[in-house]
Amino acid sequence: MKRVLIFLVFLAVSMTSITVFAQESITPDVDFIRVGYANVKTNSKDSADFFDNPEAYLGKTIQIAVFLRAEGGLRAAVGKLVPFRADYYAPTRIPLYISIPEGLNVPNASPGDELIVIFRCTKGSLDSGNIAMFVTRY
Repeated sequence: MKRVLIFLVFLAVSMTSITVFAQESITPDVDFIRVGYANVKTNSKDSADFFDNPEAYLGKTIQIAVFLRAEGGLRAAVGKLVPFRADYYAPTRIPLYISIPEGLNVPNASPGDELIVIFRCTKGSLDSGNIAMFVTRY
């Protein structure tokens, strides 16, 4: 009986600590920056600022209009770092690399297709640390 009671106390304490840990690790995403719009076929001037100062967007979620540059299409590039180029206001010769995680539902886009990408900027860089959360066509 004593062992059962000790086990139940241990189980209750461990479940409480797991719940507290889970609550502390979930942070609301309030840093959403829209630098491109799906209903307008241009990026805002904020996209130029993103390309000029990517370190200022560290930890932020960004929506941007881009053209796919990956050979073989977007679905073939799932799980890899994918090159894009920005639309209109942003400097179009500067590539933007975004990782497309396994399991993310993406359109069957070909090189040159116009897309809207929502991604998390985890390193403040154009070359790495950008993780796609959502990809759709215009």
